Amino acid sequence: MLAQGCASQTDFVRGALTEGLKRRRRQGINSLKLGIIGSTDSHNASPGAVSERNFAGHKGTDDAAPEARLSGNDITAGTWSDSPGGIAGIWAQENSRDGLFEALKRREVFGTSGPRMAVRFFAGFGLDDDLCSSADMLEKAYEQGVPMGSDLGEPGLFSQQPTFLIQALKDPGTDTDPGAPLQQLQIIKGWVDANGDARTKVVSLVLDGGDFTTDAQTCSSSGSGASSLCASWRDPEFDAQQEAFYYARVLAYPSCRWNAYLCGRLSGEARPSACDDPEVPQLIAERAWTSPIWYEP
Repeated sequence: MLAQGCASQTDFVRGALTEGLKRRRRQGINSLKLGIIGSTDSHNASPGAVSERNFAGHKGTDDAAPEARLSGNDITAGTWSDSPGGIAGIWAQENSRDGLFEALKRREVFGTSGPRMAVRFFAGFGLDDDLCSSADMLEKAYEQGVPMGSDLGEPGLFSQQPTFLIQALKDPGTDTDPGAPLQQLQIIKGWVDANGDARTKVVSLVLDGGDFTTDAQTCSSSGSGASSLCASWRDPEFDAQQEAFYYARVLAYPSCRWNAYLCGRLSGEARPSACDDPEVPQLIAERAWTSPIWYEP
């Protein structure tokens, strides 16, 4: 219901994906086998306008003024809890209409919370553990495994546990608005246990050792962080008789939210009370999510 919050666990990605596993167990088919993208939800006819620094609101005249954009919790007119929106990433074989639609059909897609990050995700029972250091990483990953949006095959003779590969690149940004460096790579696994209960876990693979920080009051940044991260992981708890899904998540270092940029440009009577409300977050850890890879016995 509008403005009533989330009604069930299936309003979240993990809840929907685990519900799909349950349906396959009950009905023989996973009707929630969906890829993941990001997008805007704007009435301004401005797709892709996802900059935190220059967010102009979602509803035209309804939230054009700063005080309206920071008004509170009126979802129909604008609120400080809104975000500019996300971006859809598509790994197509060519930049053409047919190429893009083929990639969408095979779910080789990912979503971001706004930044133009790029992320790859592969899995396979014969995937080399050291592909991150390989000059032909992508060629071997496609040859030895499957990309995001795909199904894993059966365990191989020499490998009973799947290996996963994640590679991510930061948003290059611009000279005046550089993207935040990458901080962490994670894999989210979901499965249904012997009692039919949904289970999920988050596996953290790489935590960058940089010292990048952002001052929420001035939105100035200092320090360094990773422009790219890569990691592989083998699931030690893999059960060949158990349905499961895996997807990757990439986290950037925290950077200023749109309201921090906006409030930094306002003073005096033009500065809404939300600018000084400690409950209103000033920073955001931007991120990307890949489509899952499924295992079905």
